[in-house]
Amino acid sequence: MVRKINVVGRCLYAVVLVIGSFSAYAQDAASELNQMYDDVEVDAKQPSAWHGFLGAGVLATQQTSGDRKNFIVPLIAIAYKDIAYWQVARGGVWLLQSDDHRVRAGLVVKVRRGFDPADFDGLAGMEERKSSREAGINGVWTTRAITVSAAYYTDISGTSQGDSATLSFAHPFRVSERWRITPSVGAEWLDAAVVGYYYGVRPSEATSIRPAYAGKGNVNVRVGASVLYSLSRDWWWFGGIGYTRLGSGITDSPIVIHDHVSSVHLGAGWHF
Repeated sequence: MVRKINVVGRCLYAVVLVIGSFSAYAQDAASELNQMYDDVEVDAKQPSAWHGFLGAGVLATQQTSGDRKNFIVPLIAIAYKDIAYWQVARGGVWLLQSDDHRVRAGLVVKVRRGFDPADFDGLAGMEERKSSREAGINGVWTTRAITVSAAYYTDISGTSQGDSATLSFAHPFRVSERWRITPSVGAEWLDAAVVGYYYGVRPSEATSIRPAYAGKGNVNVRVGASVLYSLSRDWWWFGGIGYTRLGSGITDSPIVIHDHVSSVHLGAGWHF
């Protein structure tokens, strides 16, 4: 299974490098942005084999090792016949689908954003943490009451050499013909290798106020909501908020100064 995942991941590697470099910061609000795109797809059926969403938004997010920052991020989502897709910060192919598309399973790739120590106070003397490319399996189960999404990833770029998994639940509320609000809750598990690479402190980087830290397995819990407003058949306004409570595997790190990450985003785009 891992071997097959690596093959598909490498086939999509070029796409991840090009589009992922633009959407890396969107990862901080990926759950709500992905849900926003799903809501657009439900409300705007397109007959074309190729369809998607092009837009841009402003993202304000708390950094685990620094202050809140604002970013302008392009939002790119595209799909082909509901089989292959790139959706904001991840892409993949559906290998198994029910006739009504309520149950899906497939292969997925995504980018995990790294960081430059020069961007944060107190990290002088540390080495850059590079972004990693991860591939895995995912599944979605959609009912009238709730949408359940789950995925398991492994690093295929040799960066962190670790694994992670996600589980989320969402429920859309149609407020009117134009308004849709979708709250969600989810969790992300990171193994010790991922935590150690991105939040650890190597012995060569340790100081008197920054002790070495190897990292340990961690679970983050996230809640959020996406808001979607239809300006016309093809143009949409969107927004959202997210709050992630970081697990002890991350907050025990001497380079992490916050025990949570919050984000707010607002933007608009064209559905085709």
